[in-house]
Amino acid sequence: GTSLINGLSVLQHMTPSPDNIFLLTDSLPTMGKSTPWKKKISGAKRLSLFHEAVKLLPNRIPVNVILYHMEGDPDAASAYWRP
Repeated sequence: GTSLINGLSVLQHMTPSPDNIFLLTDSLPTMGKSTPWKKKISGAKRLSLFHEAVKLLPNRIPVNVILYHMEGDPDAASAYWRP
């Protein structure tokens, strides 16, 4: 699984703050802060985990996303396009 919220939480502890963020990913997150309790996760839940993680992004820092789009994740491209 992948946890975007754990990855982005590192940004809060960086000194100095980054002036640019590059995110390379293949899909929406499949985990939150901890390991999921199920083996399968719905598309709606993945989108919810994404929106929860995006709240951790620092203000006014550009985020550049390279999405290696994975089949079966139709919401990823539009979600990363406009968080």
